[in-house]
Amino acid sequence: MFSYELGLFPSGSMMPAFTSSFGWAGAVTNLLWHMTLPVLSLALVGWAGPMLIMRTTMQDVVDADYVDFARAQGYDEPTVMTRFGARNALIPVVTQGIIGIAFMIDGSVIVETVFSWPGIGQLLVNAIFAKDLPTALAAFYTLGVLIVVLRLITDVVYTMIDPRIEFGGEA
Repeated sequence: MFSYELGLFPSGSMMPAFTSSFGWAGAVTNLLWHMTLPVLSLALVGWAGPMLIMRTTMQDVVDADYVDFARAQGYDEPTVMTRFGARNALIPVVTQGIIGIAFMIDGSVIVETVFSWPGIGQLLVNAIFAKDLPTALAAFYTLGVLIVVLRLITDVVYTMIDPRIEFGGEA
């Protein structure tokens, strides 16, 4: 709609067609202009889930005893919600956020193909169609390692959010 009907954004590629040279400012401007639709399509799909979970979790946290205790101590409402409420509501949101990033990485395969962007997603699709097994396995392996690293980052962020969670604790 934004590209074909309204003509606001380009529908594909990283730079305008038949352009040979830009200054650095023109190249950055064109790159950002061409990135708008792919980035929006990935971000809007990937972050809807964490926002809904944050809302639901905050509704549960608002009625908790420690939030009432913080109000009784005289903290103002924004402090109570950010310092006591949001911190305890963030653990499921971080989990969903990392899962959302993993889905965005997987969704980049489709977005790169649709918007004609060079990347690991388009490399994977081209390798599958060309029956190039080593390249396809390398792309799958790279995506898998990326997702495992994101899970490790999730565990590190858990310890920063909630000090009760420890690394290497006894089970």
